[in-house]
Amino acid sequence: MSTDIDIHWRCWYSLFISKKFTRLATIDNSTQKGLVLPENLTGAEIGVFRGENVISLLTHIPWLKKLYCIDMWKEYDEYNKELKNNFPDTKLTLEEEFNNFKKTVAPFSNRVEILRMNSIKAANLIEDDSLDFVFIDGNHKYNSVKNDIMAYIPKIKVKGILSGHDYIRFKGEPEHRYEVKKAVDEIFPSKNIEGTIWWVERIK
Repeated sequence: MSTDIDIHWRCWYSLFISKKFTRLATIDNSTQKGLVLPENLTGAEIGVFRGENVISLLTHIPWLKKLYCIDMWKEYDEYNKELKNNFPDTKLTLEEEFNNFKKTVAPFSNRVEILRMNSIKAANLIEDDSLDFVFIDGNHKYNSVKNDIMAYIPKIKVKGILSGHDYIRFKGEPEHRYEVKKAVDEIFPSKNIEGTIWWVERIK
């Protein structure tokens, strides 16, 4: 049994890439808004921070039975730059942010598994062919994005979705956001893609 939900991601055009994955990008058909997802979903988000996306997923997809929340909640140079750019008013330490996140997801504790560690180390704890989706929004440096993609490709089920944020860079945003696009395009070659979300679907 499947259920249709609205997804406000600007990426619905399919372009065949390989035997396993289909590249998805923007199309002009504004009526194509539904993504069919199976019941009893298992997913993972890399780069959680305050957990706004986590809460949205758990609230609006009640058939999401398990969500791995993967983040180190640990400072490093590139993270500090990103944090100041995206959250200029933040006053909490990452330890405080982590404690707040745990409180926020407490009502969903039976559906959440927090993996406070490096995303590659976390991948080693997740079975292959076990995830319906992965959303990558962690370290945006080229090597980190590429390593995340390669580490989580084996984790995706057939018909599952591998996706990520900040595919393109808008004026005034950090230079390193170009590195996301570089890593994604190297693994999944594409035509011109619009929008900040990239995603691919496993087809075999």
